[in-house]
Formats: sequence, C-alpha cells, structure tokens
Amino acid sequence: MQCSAPEAFALFIDTLAGWWPLRDYSMAPGEVIAVEVDRRQWGSIVEVRRDGSRARWGTLVIWEPGHRFAMNWLVTPGLEQTLVTVTFTSLGRQQTRVSLVHSGWQGIDPARLGIQLGYTEGWAKILGRFAASTRTP
Repeated sequence: MQCSAPEAFALFIDTLAGWWPLRDYSMAPGEVIAVEVDRRQWGSIVEVRRDGSRARWGTLVIWEPGHRFAMNWLVTPGLEQTLVTVTFTSLGRQQTRVSLVHSGWQGIDPARLGIQLGYTEGWAKILGRFAASTRTP
C-alpha cells in the first residue's frame, strides 16, 4: 500500500464497513449496515443489521494500533477456535504490506476442513477490496 503502516491500520479499522464486501461476507448477507470495532484488547468487532440486531465477528485478543490486531473468529459456528491476525508491516517510506493469517485449523473435524479453502479464497477477495479502496485516482 502507498501509505505508512499506522495509516494503513487506521484505514482498515476506521473504514471497515465501507470497503468490506458485507453483501457477500457477513453473518447476515444483505442485512448489515455497519461494523463497529471496540478499539481495545478484548474489545469486540460487531456487525449491525438493518433491524438493529447485532452479531459479534470476534474478540480482539491482540490490539497493537498501527501494527497488528488479532481476533478469535466467531463467524462460522463450530470454528470458534480459529484466529485471524492482520499485520501492517512498513516496507519503507510510505509503503506498507498488509498480511492476514487465519490460523487455528488444527483439531477441527476433518469433514469441516473444506471451510478453510473457502476462507482462503474469501480473504484474498476481502484484502483485494481493501487495497482497491485505498488507491488514489
């Protein structure tokens, strides 16, 4: 990305609902109007729906503003032991690499491991949307 790591981190968190493809990647596709981030360790990331109901995506187990955050991922029932970590690494002046690792798949019922491939593809699309949202014309 063409910005500093702290800027990329802030953009990711502050504009999440604007670039995240909520219609396709949420707990209630087509019903989500906002995403709220409680910006602290043990804070929640929550989707807010048109009817006012809310659903927690995860709890922030690591919160290092400007550098990294990690949350237990609660979106898929039965996979509560997985962890999503997003890291913002400075590559020099106004260059940042954003990486996402979804871990914790060990110990999951082998019959459900196909879900991991779906997430791998989904994360690539989601990060692509984030990158596209930060490009200047």
